[in-house]
Amino acid sequence: MAASFSIASLRIRRISTASSLFWLCASLLFTLALAAPAGATEVYFVRFIASGPIIEPPCRYLNWNDHILFHNTSSQDAVVRLLGVSNGPRRADAADLTVPAGRSRSVGGTSQLWNPDSESNVWVNRLEVPAGVLFTSRLEARASVGSPCPPVSDTRGLGATGLPTFSSLRSAGEAQYHLGTDVGPDASGGAANARVNVGIYNAGASPATAIIEVHRGCDERLMDSRTISIPADSIQQVLGLSTRTGIDCPGVPFTTAIYSTYTLVTVDQPSFSYAVTLSNEMPPQIPIGVSLTH
Repeated sequence: MAASFSIASLRIRRISTASSLFWLCASLLFTLALAAPAGATEVYFVRFIASGPIIEPPCRYLNWNDHILFHNTSSQDAVVRLLGVSNGPRRADAADLTVPAGRSRSVGGTSQLWNPDSESNVWVNRLEVPAGVLFTSRLEARASVGSPCPPVSDTRGLGATGLPTFSSLRSAGEAQYHLGTDVGPDASGGAANARVNVGIYNAGASPATAIIEVHRGCDERLMDSRTISIPADSIQQVLGLSTRTGIDCPGVPFTTAIYSTYTLVTVDQPSFSYAVTLSNEMPPQIPIGVSLTH
């Protein structure tokens, strides 16, 4: 009887131990499931604060900045987490962003201290955006008062346009096409006087070589090009590529607008790129806005 009791006790202890391990594992998995955001997406956002030329003498300047907009469509508060910053170290006091249920929040400039701890005025933020949180990014042009006038809070919006966001990177050597990198025709029918500014983010752990080419669409002719080196985990902007196309396309049937251009970017490291085209003839006052459906 004693032996039988001992074996039964041992079996009970084994069952009890196995049961404890089961509930411990189940509890751990449940805790991890709560901690991990369901359906969260990692997104790269291009960020910048840049000053331009005087547009209204003696002291009203053109300035550029990005602006990220969030809206939480869910019934629970959501937290947008900062995962990484390019072009310098992450600031020690950078803060995640809580977007309350059913509410909107936005981040611009140095909000949340998501800018790098460096002097760079352009950078990339890698964010973890929870499911149910909509987001968009845009470029804003403003006219602000500066030197030699006394500082005042007189800032005037001149226009805004959407900026791309990125949920993945392009592979090394993969061609990146940007179509329609022009601002339309001039009075003669050729491309209006404009410039293309191209931003390239090198996500690799080594310096990258990037080749940028501007082509006209009617015959694919090369109009301008640059080759640059980009440090690891850094974004760099190349300014002032020409979009001038002339007014004819000899020997080619008219199948594409003469003023149409596209920009091709090739990088030998994992990367992404974008292109912004600006008129050289007037400040950007854009009395129209376009919103895409999410």
